Amino acid sequence: MNVGIQCAMCGKTSDFDAFCFSTMGLPLPKFHYQCPSCNHAFQLVKTSQPTINKHGQILPPKLAVVGGQASL
Repeated sequence: MNVGIQCAMCGKTSDFDAFCFSTMGLPLPKFHYQCPSCNHAFQLVKTSQPTINKHGQILPPKLAVVGGQASL
């Protein structure tokens, strides 16, 4: 099963693995991504720690999408 990802800049949807490489074909650092179409770079940043609700369920951390460096 392939996981798709969509660029927020140009709207291109592609396989997740296509966003994990720079325009030069070099692998990007963990949680850094770059659109293969428009070269928009972004990263996922954890904004909170996992929490436990009143029912004892573990809630995942919240993530934010922030701009990254142009091409690596």
